[in-house]
Amino acid sequence: MIITEPAFGYWGWMSVLFFHQQKKKFAVKVPPNISGVDGFATTNKTWAVAAFHFYVFGPYKIRSISLVAKPDINIKYYGNNSEFLSDNPIEFNLDSWLVLQRVNVRIGASDLFVGRSYMFFKEKITFNEIQEEPIIHDLLKKLNGITTISMIQPIVNLDSRDNRFTPKVEVNTGFVFIYNATWLGADDDCFTLNPHFLAYKPILESIF
Repeated sequence: MIITEPAFGYWGWMSVLFFHQQKKKFAVKVPPNISGVDGFATTNKTWAVAAFHFYVFGPYKIRSISLVAKPDINIKYYGNNSEFLSDNPIEFNLDSWLVLQRVNVRIGASDLFVGRSYMFFKEKITFNEIQEEPIIHDLLKKLNGITTISMIQPIVNLDSRDNRFTPKVEVNTGFVFIYNATWLGADDDCFTLNPHFLAYKPILESIF
């Protein structure tokens, strides 16, 4: 994939996926296990790498995904029609780590899954100095720091898709309760409820 974003340069993104065939035969259709590696880099020395593994236990009763990612992002902020920032963009670096573990369990023979997820995200933000503008320089210096997110996420998911890549007339809906907790190492205590609804319907039988 080609990246064309002026805020952090131009270059490309590459993903490599490996599909593991199921070793056992089941009476129901079971998706393959998938391992993958992702990475991208841009002309302003922004880069990121990630590795993940999606695994299905038994006849699609339990599914899990594990992910670890390391992004190092350099950004130039040009403001919103700001004459000064257009010529003197604010430059900063986001140096982060992300770890995610998610497990969902199917309820009986239904399309309903319940489970939980844990995510750890740590980010160090560093603003470049602007010595010629002391007020802005002092303000940006105060924004330098490290942010830590550590959250658990109970999940309820109704997923009737026949596959993850090209589903037919199917639905994927549910909600995730996100709880960010200081006792898990986060900076703050907060929570939110995120519902979602996705429906799939083919428009054309074939493009060609």
